[in-house]
Amino acid sequence: MRNRRGPRLEHAATHRVAGMKAGVWMVVALMGAIGVAGESVAVENNSSLAPLTPLTDYIFKDCGELISVGSNRLAANTIDPAGALAIYLGKKSKRDIYSSLAADTIKISLLEATKHGELITKIGSIGRTYYVYDPEQDYAGKDNSVFMAEFEGKRYKIITELHVFSVAPVESTWVNSCPPPQLIKVNGKPVSGSSQ
Repeated sequence: MRNRRGPRLEHAATHRVAGMKAGVWMVVALMGAIGVAGESVAVENNSSLAPLTPLTDYIFKDCGELISVGSNRLAANTIDPAGALAIYLGKKSKRDIYSSLAADTIKISLLEATKHGELITKIGSIGRTYYVYDPEQDYAGKDNSVFMAEFEGKRYKIITELHVFSVAPVESTWVNSCPPPQLIKVNGKPVSGSSQ
């Protein structure tokens, strides 16, 4: 004996799946129409949207050494992505960008926080945003944070690698564990004057 409702249910399920795929494409089209996709929208497997992130012109890789012990650890754990970018670009272009760095010269925003500690947002005396890293007590290892910066019409994704030590380094025996800063064009080619 054959079930008469089987083919109808199968047919209805097919329409629902097709409708869901069409719904995803409608969301993508709608986002483009209202300008949300003006930055970047990616579709994976025709069924899900990847997170929206601004398009970048360059990736700037920086590194800092920090400590997770001691009463002055917060004072020693300053992260200044705008300042690091200004110093690097200033050296590359043979001009002093850092000294004239006002609050609105390099716009910075946090894209990804650290995993083994907290980033505390601070505003400096000239109004520039910087961060203080408060690591988990006695944590030793690597951590990182990601920022987006805008400067002179270009966007920079700043990846700051943090090398966290559970003991304060002794100056006479200290060896820098960080690689030099690196600027990479988004198409993958190193920029002239970078360390690569």
